[in-house]
Amino acid sequence: MINLNKILSFIATMFLTATLWAQPAIKVNHQKIISPNALYLISPCWSPDGLHIAAAGGNYGSIWLYTVATGQWRKLIEENGVGWEFDWSPDGKKIAFRSNMLAGRRKQTTIKIADIASGHAEQLIDYTRNISSPKWVTQDMVAFLIENRMVSFSASLKKQTSPATVPMGKNVCFISGDALMMLKNGQGTKTETPLGGMTFNASFSPDGSRLLFEKTGGKIYWQRVSDDSLKFIANGEMPAWSPDGKWIAYANPKDDGHQFISSDIFACDAGGERHFQLTDTADELEMHPYWSPDGRAIACDSEGKIILLNLETE
Repeated sequence: MINLNKILSFIATMFLTATLWAQPAIKVNHQKIISPNALYLISPCWSPDGLHIAAAGGNYGSIWLYTVATGQWRKLIEENGVGWEFDWSPDGKKIAFRSNMLAGRRKQTTIKIADIASGHAEQLIDYTRNISSPKWVTQDMVAFLIENRMVSFSASLKKQTSPATVPMGKNVCFISGDALMMLKNGQGTKTETPLGGMTFNASFSPDGSRLLFEKTGGKIYWQRVSDDSLKFIANGEMPAWSPDGKWIAYANPKDDGHQFISSDIFACDAGGERHFQLTDTADELEMHPYWSPDGRAIACDSEGKIILLNLETE
């Protein structure tokens, strides 16, 4: 006797499989080290205009710039802590960053903005404690946390404003203990972290509809903004959206219980259905993937080297 349910289930499975395999694959057609041997550089970050790649120097004490057209590196700024989670302005002409100093035995921090062309850095606020890394919201507005309170600052007017007065721009998210401080559509909100506990590397999708994040233990998820639904994506760390929101790159490090011993870069479709290993190098520790603005390349680091992965889809 024909079992109609089994036939329908088989057809559905075959249709889903065909749909998945009809989706494009992604791979690396060429990779190269672009940093000089004399420099120790980490955490590459592409400028929105695609003209430069910024990277942090050793101990995050400097920011270096790579000019894509010439292949040359130059030091932009050297101050304590400047390389930790800096952020490009939307036009790619400035970088906002934290700078630290010791007052007695206590660390004090300020927010500065460096001009790419001149290298001049301008301080926005007085040195104080418990300031988060800054994030650009619009071409003129920078947001950050002070004592877990979100503030925004006009770079041109040198004036602090309430997040609620920030015009609509890029959605940003800050991690504050077991809470997320979000600025969405110009409105500041606070919410508990998804799944509870510690959350890392949170970022909104390019269209602002999903929040990508990593949980303790190397689990990557995204949460839909409209209904808070969760989607497990991959086992990995340091997830990064592609510019079109169709792909997610991530690192897949392995450790021996004490330190990382290997890591490769992977990419998956935004639904977490198909995963592609982009690097396979036993002698490299590739981490911190960052997409180029055109989506055709990924920059990553490996033990002080910056590596460029040129991509192709098929």
